Amino acid sequence: MKFIFGLIILFGCQYTGSYIRNILNIPIPGNVIGMIILFSLLYSGILKEKHIKDVSDFLLKNLSLFFIPASVGLIMYVNIFKEHGAKIFFLTILSYILVLVITGLVVEFLAEREDKIDGTFN
Repeated sequence: MKFIFGLIILFGCQYTGSYIRNILNIPIPGNVIGMIILFSLLYSGILKEKHIKDVSDFLLKNLSLFFIPASVGLIMYVNIFKEHGAKIFFLTILSYILVLVITGLVVEFLAEREDKIDGTFN
């Protein structure tokens, strides 16, 4: 029963996010709005982690199954990959490096800021 309740909560947040996106006609995916709603509920304490833990653990353990349809869908674009594969590969590596560097810089900045707030210096 906890599993079904958790699933209802997750789908409810997703549906609410999609509904808000359609009503307000904003360029943010409904799934993202749903995640913001879920985060807000968890952060405010309205929703407890224990309510969605079972279903979240199940979904995370089986996450690879959700990539199968996307992978099969790539078959439709084989010609594009043949023609632009090197560019796509290069841009993927470049974006990975940029994300890695920017994430590292943000973490360093926040760690230094926290040290200054706490009064401790490394």
